[in-house]
Amino acid sequence: MLRSLRLMMLAVLALFPVLAQIEPCAGTSNYAFFDASTRGVPGPNRGANTWGHTRLPCQPEGIKRADDSEAGTQPRGAISYSRLAHKPPKEAIKEYRLAAAATRSGDPEKALRHLRRTVAIDPGFLEAQNNLGARLYQAGEYQEATSHLQAAADGDPSSPEICANLAVALAATDREGEGERWARRAFQLEPDSPKAQYVLAFILAKQNRNLPEALSLLERSVERFPSARGLYAVLLRKDGQMDLAAEQMRRYGEGK
Repeated sequence: MLRSLRLMMLAVLALFPVLAQIEPCAGTSNYAFFDASTRGVPGPNRGANTWGHTRLPCQPEGIKRADDSEAGTQPRGAISYSRLAHKPPKEAIKEYRLAAAATRSGDPEKALRHLRRTVAIDPGFLEAQNNLGARLYQAGEYQEATSHLQAAADGDPSSPEICANLAVALAATDREGEGERWARRAFQLEPDSPKAQYVLAFILAKQNRNLPEALSLLERSVERFPSARGLYAVLLRKDGQMDLAAEQMRRYGEGK
């Protein structure tokens, strides 16, 4: 089973690419979050990866980050009281918007510098903590990414997006048990979210446990995220559902 999963993961892009071209999702709060789609687990002709460095859902339908034009404005969706009450200082908002401009211009290193400055000025600016964590994850700095995402989650544990982000980062540092707890929190907060479903299913599969639950979650998320079909096919095969596994693998190969 592990060998089959590793082979499937050879189709996966090294996650967290650029935070720039994020597709907005209606009804979410003003946060970035991991979303397994074109650069998630796994996808045809999308690079290579292994379970040891799984960077699950990512953008351009991967990390959905805050709309930079909304920096410092009231976010949408469920948020904590502390998040609602927090007003970033002008200097922090300026740096945050400079990071967004650098991202749009294709300069991730400059964006990273501005995000670091943002959180140095205002550690309570949770969008910046979250987006800095996402960008650090993109750069392969998993431990540091996790610390910023943990700060964001501690500041706003009511955000399913942040919880899912932290879950993925924890899984990347081989802390799947902690990752599962945050993934379950994201799922409990937003059980109809295909993203939360996919993140939880992936972490369960990475631990090789709760196969029926992982299958159920993937069944509900594959229509939104075709890249999930590869993992779905592997788990169906493990469950002995060979015909359905073959069909899902065919559709996965076609990118449907």
